[in-house]
Amino acid sequence: SKGLKTFMSSEFHHNDDGHVIVNKDGVQLTKIHSKIYELEEGAATVSFDDKHHATNAHKVWDFSITKTVVGILLAGLLMLWGFGSLARGYKKSPIPTGFGRVLEPLVLYVRDEIARPNIGEKHYHKFMGFLLTVFFFIWILNLLGLTPIGFNVTGQIAVTVCLALFTFFIVHFSGHKDYWKHIFWMPGRRDEIARPNIGEKHYHKFMGFLLTVFFFIWILNLLGLTPIGFNVTGQIAVTVCLALFTFFIVHFSGHKDYWKHIFWMPGRRDEIARP
Repeated sequence: SKGLKTFMSSEFHHNDDGHVIVNKDGVQLTKIHSKIYELEEGAATVSFDDKHHATNAHKVWDFSITKTVVGILLAGLLMLWGFGSLARGYKKSPIPTGFGRVLEPLVLYVRDEIARPNIGEKHYHKFMGFLLTVFFFIWILNLLGLTPIGFNVTGQIAVTVCLALFTFFIVHFSGHKDYWKHIFWMPGRRDEIARPNIGEKHYHKFMGFLLTVFFFIWILNLLGLTPIGFNVTGQIAVTVCLALFTFFIVHFSGHKDYWKHIFWMPGRRDEIARP
């Protein structure tokens, strides 16, 4: 069939096995495994094969609006109304009126407590639109979740992933050379791990290996926290391989002072022999 058919999902009476048939303008529709199917012409019931797949019905384009989508649309409309009221208030006076007085402290909080300290005075203006959108989007949805309506939009993993992806791409595509320099060079890790343990003279030589091992273990540990459940670093073979790589790189990169300390150990001489 062609054309758009609209109806409430309650007409299926929460049935999900294809036994309830909804007739809309001569089109027979049913729901099987949370998917809407259209029965073939002349069919009154759904026939199934051995694997419980419909044999006389096919899927249709489903544009159903879920409760989550309604919550997102409602939050968007409330944001448009609130920020529109705030903008109109600023056009009339430096001091907002009406509902704008409620939003102004929150806007100043995002600017002074989140954007400026973490992004810097020079660049924070560039990200204020995105920060305010995300802040008020989550705040409004959390408030709606406390009402009897019971929206649980931010509890949906799809919403969390979308917000994370937006943040990821906006941050990375807005990064300049100093940002990428800190991503790949990381002065903090260099100063906390490499310099104190290797020394100012030779630490550059081992930075590539240290960064590789650090990110390898860090990423695998993060993946281990996901539902995928990778447990790579818990495998003894992986631990042994990392230990062997470290052993050979350290020993084959050692110079005469290193081997002198290995076999002579001046610290042990002063601690054991001399006393």
